[in-house]
Amino acid sequence: MERVNDRRSLLSLMTGGIFDAAPIETTTIIGPISKNHFGPELDDDAPIPGDLELGTTGLKRSGGYVHEEWHPKLRGSKAVRVYREMRDNDATVGAVLYAMESLILQAPWHVEVATPDPTPAQVEAAAFVRSALFDDMDHTWQEFLSEALSMVPYGWSMFEVVYKRRAGADSRFDDGRIGWAKFAPRGQETLERWKFAENGDVLGMHQTDYSTGRAAFIPLAKALLFTFRSHLNNPEGRSGLRTAYRSWYFLKRLQEIEAIGAERDLAGMPVIEAPTRIMSPTASAAEKVIRAALFKIVKSIKMDEQMGVVMPAEKEDGKETGYRLRLLSTGGKRGGDIATAIDRYRKEIAMTLLAQFLHLGMDRVGSFALADSSTDLFAVALGATMDRITDIVNRTAIPPLMRLNGIPQADWPKLVHGDVESRNLTDVATYIATLVGAGAMTPDDLEGRLREIANLPPRQPKRPSITMPPPAEESTT
Repeated sequence: MERVNDRRSLLSLMTGGIFDAAPIETTTIIGPISKNHFGPELDDDAPIPGDLELGTTGLKRSGGYVHEEWHPKLRGSKAVRVYREMRDNDATVGAVLYAMESLILQAPWHVEVATPDPTPAQVEAAAFVRSALFDDMDHTWQEFLSEALSMVPYGWSMFEVVYKRRAGADSRFDDGRIGWAKFAPRGQETLERWKFAENGDVLGMHQTDYSTGRAAFIPLAKALLFTFRSHLNNPEGRSGLRTAYRSWYFLKRLQEIEAIGAERDLAGMPVIEAPTRIMSPTASAAEKVIRAALFKIVKSIKMDEQMGVVMPAEKEDGKETGYRLRLLSTGGKRGGDIATAIDRYRKEIAMTLLAQFLHLGMDRVGSFALADSSTDLFAVALGATMDRITDIVNRTAIPPLMRLNGIPQADWPKLVHGDVESRNLTDVATYIATLVGAGAMTPDDLEGRLREIANLPPRQPKRPSITMPPPAEESTT
């Protein structure tokens, strides 16, 4: 089997030029070029051709680098490191991302035929795409979904499409068709820069793998680019964690302060009083050594197996030595209740991802109705994310595969997904009974769909019963 890295080589090596695409006709406009415009300068009364693009997206970019983000710590490779820390180190972020991934992975995904009343060719095309997508790549569909969902924390995820000949060697099929070998992920941390057209369209990604030193350019025509949220055709999208960054920033520091306080287990700030000569700039070398030791003591007081302080007594022979160790505390709670602030920031992080239902019941508050409405909203958000995946696969993955195999556009199938949450069977039964009782629905054609909703097997046709004839009586003659 031979892996192909570009569409032109794929056409020439695998199809012998049989399915070469016809060139696209374009409209050429001849006229003076204005220095202040991207397109030709037109007279006020001249008709403007419909295929002429005059403006740009307005995305802030230069040299292939995107500068749309205003926060300097959330640009480029710095953003990748920050979002990875949020994903890996924060419990709330990790729980929300795991919930999103688990629900999307367990949802049904299938390939749908082109029309409601399909022809045999359309049924065969759908079966071909189903086998290529779910059964014949180097990775599973669930593995691909997990990689694609990295667009949630990072804002985008990209895959290079690699084709193969289904000839039985590295394929489960030997029909000789062209299928997908894999959707190879291209890590966000390997992004060097983007390539843009003059009007702002994305043409591809320059990649550098710093662990191997390998560099490559991946054209968008040979890739799948998923963005979590789109704005001005920004190929980096917008991270789902962007609005949670401020809350996470303060939460991280409050947790550090809380941990320091728990480690020290003190009621105030440790203070060591020392003689004036020890703190004087003109202190002797020996006194400077004592001063450094005192600084080390006051910074190292904490609860551990080495807890304890050894230092001069406050009085010696009835005289003050000038040394004293004490805890300096305020009259009330210093800095407010840290635990309350930490809990508030955790809830804000969950709220930015519409997952506030994760905290219901933890404070002994919250009703079932509130939980239902919160989970419904979260399910709607997950459905929108799944729509992004199906849209990209249907627009940029399936059409090239169909063209390479000579399948007409009228027969092209599409990828669809089901719901992420199961319906309440009691509510469904009540709803159907109400409609049937009112005469607004007949239950004749509902059994198949109801079995599907309840995850029951399809109804099997009744087998004809076989009646065994009675045994013949033995003759007595």
